Amino acid sequence: MKDGRALVLGSCGPGNGAYLAGVTATLCTKLGPDYFNGLYGSSVGVYPITFYASNQPETIKNTWLNLSPGFKLINPLNPLRGKKILDLQYMIDIFQNEKSRLDVKKVFDYKKVLVYTLTDHNSGSAVYVEPNQENIFKYMIASAALPFVHGPVEIDGQKYIYGGLADPLPVVKALNDGWKEIVVVWHRPQNAAVTKTSHLFWNIISRFLPPHLSKLLRTSWKKIETIEGLMETDSRITIICPQKELPIKFTLDNRRSRWIKAFNLGEEDALHFLKTI
Repeated sequence: MKDGRALVLGSCGPGNGAYLAGVTATLCTKLGPDYFNGLYGSSVGVYPITFYASNQPETIKNTWLNLSPGFKLINPLNPLRGKKILDLQYMIDIFQNEKSRLDVKKVFDYKKVLVYTLTDHNSGSAVYVEPNQENIFKYMIASAALPFVHGPVEIDGQKYIYGGLADPLPVVKALNDGWKEIVVVWHRPQNAAVTKTSHLFWNIISRFLPPHLSKLLRTSWKKIETIEGLMETDSRITIICPQKELPIKFTLDNRRSRWIKAFNLGEEDALHFLKTI
């Protein structure tokens, strides 16, 4: 068993990612970068988990509160401009300029275990990668590449897609890696029911996927329920999650005001967690 702590983030949709960002920025500010030794992210969770690795909590906050991308990130008219409906390259561009720069050197200076979850486009199996300075942005995009609104990402001849298909919350991976304590940040309240809107969205998207990926998507909620059940019974795991449904209305909700509310709720829940430790 590893003598240390791991932080695990997983989420569905950029708006729900604002909640993760609020939690992560607060934990990083109050606990510092060395509190967690292992950092795991899937889907939009790879963004705040990476800024935690670089010890940039204020940059996390600035990105989600002041640069909330709204229609620049999610816009059904983007294909007319030669872009994806979910324009993840827009986020990467922000992280590479002065507005919200990710200090890539610091990410790796802190010598942490940093793991992203991806889905192999050909097999549908989960792929866990530890990025380096050369490929970190490519793997970020691949993990968050939601089917239909983005499409697969090719890296070194292999195609990857949205990590949440194969593993929406890499808790089992962290457990198997042997960490002594695991803190999980999740955007769903405990025992929350799956909304009709979510079911409809995933069912629509599944029609545009190859059969093996379509099946993964249609059964993803069962996988999520299994993971949530595990988190409630394993003594090594502590969960930070909303006490009530987030203000985010649907997976691709791009309303800035709701993102800010979700971020603020994340801050509040992180502060509540900190009182318990």
